[in-house]
Amino acid sequence: MQILDDHRHLLAGYAQLLDLAVRDYLLVVGLDASVDEHRLSYETPLYVADDTPSRLIDALRRIRASKNGYRVSYETTVPANLKSYHLVVRTAPEADLARMYLSTNADGPLADGIVADLRWLADRHQELRASGAGKSSRKVVELQAQTVLRTLAELLRRRKWEASQSGLDVSESALPACHRLAAAATTGDAVRTGQGELDLDNSLLRHPDVTADVLRRAAEEISGQQLGEDLVLVDAVTDNQGQAYWRRSGDEGEHGELVRVRAGLVLTDAGELGPRSVMFYALAVAATAYLLGWLLVGGPWPYGARATEKLGNVGDGQSVITMLLLVPGFLYTRLAAPPRRSVAAYLRTMPRTLAQLCIVSAAGLAAAIATKSPGEIVQVFLTLAVGLPVLAAVALASQRAWHAAAPLHRVGVPRWVGGGRGRPLPANVRFDSTGRSR
Repeated sequence: MQILDDHRHLLAGYAQLLDLAVRDYLLVVGLDASVDEHRLSYETPLYVADDTPSRLIDALRRIRASKNGYRVSYETTVPANLKSYHLVVRTAPEADLARMYLSTNADGPLADGIVADLRWLADRHQELRASGAGKSSRKVVELQAQTVLRTLAELLRRRKWEASQSGLDVSESALPACHRLAAAATTGDAVRTGQGELDLDNSLLRHPDVTADVLRRAAEEISGQQLGEDLVLVDAVTDNQGQAYWRRSGDEGEHGELVRVRAGLVLTDAGELGPRSVMFYALAVAATAYLLGWLLVGGPWPYGARATEKLGNVGDGQSVITMLLLVPGFLYTRLAAPPRRSVAAYLRTMPRTLAQLCIVSAAGLAAAIATKSPGEIVQVFLTLAVGLPVLAAVALASQRAWHAAAPLHRVGVPRWVGGGRGRPLPANVRFDSTGRSR
């Protein structure tokens, strides 16, 4: 044990493999030569992050999920020499898979190297301008600039290609310095060094867009906008199943570390039946309370001295109470309510809360009549029994975006995607296949 403790830093990879074997029942098999290796699938167990929020935060998340969807976060790691990764997600029929993306940090080491080189170039460029170093030093910096800026242009091209495959666009306003440097490295622009037409120099160090300030801002943009993270956006979802397929070409990363894979999902209610049925239920409860008030006061306007007197002296109060409790309760049981702990129930938190509010309003009117309260108090509860369900129905009818998923920039995609303001929404549930504590 002492030897293992002394060489802990050398055994980090072994410890991770041992943990994977113990936790995930790793199975090593020898495949027959006639079997394609890519057909061997391995399902890793998912560990649910234990970050139960407080009741208030959970209530706010439920209300947000009712409007913008239920967000799921998934994370795992794969070997750096893995060429492809296929993620399949299937949902229950009650929930629609509105958005799904997959992102990896496979280009993270490349992006970190570019950031370090850009900062080094900024310092050297500033020194050359200040001291006027010799040709040899200038040539070294020039060659380094050409290599770094062309690598930056290639990284930016990858992000643009991924964005185009997903129907998105890499905004130049989000990465202005990177776009300027990439253009300087690839367009071959030259500057005039003398009076003659042939006195031109295409040196990057002479380019007006290649300055120390622009180099430093480009380094900050790469880090701040997560340019080292790629993106696969899933648009086509069939039979409640979404598939994200990530792959890379070449021999990049074969000798690197593990690649972190991050996926995000947004689930929405499968249809409008839930909110719409609750809306009709609220109108039914309001109509029941209003009709009972009409019959009790003998007219459509349950206010005034005569109406107040009649509401304070209800003859057959038991029958009225039975109607107020029986009809809303029976109609509530007819609502298509999903299982309480399901994702569909989580998505229908707001409609279910409004339906329960309708029951409470009717029960309040029944309680006022049962206690033989004065007519003024019964009028107040009658107003609430009619008004609250109507307001609930209006809220459900006007909320046309019940099934509109959260904007893409708020579901955890890399920041270079852009598309709006606001922080990413917190995930309602987080899964991790590595078994590491967060």
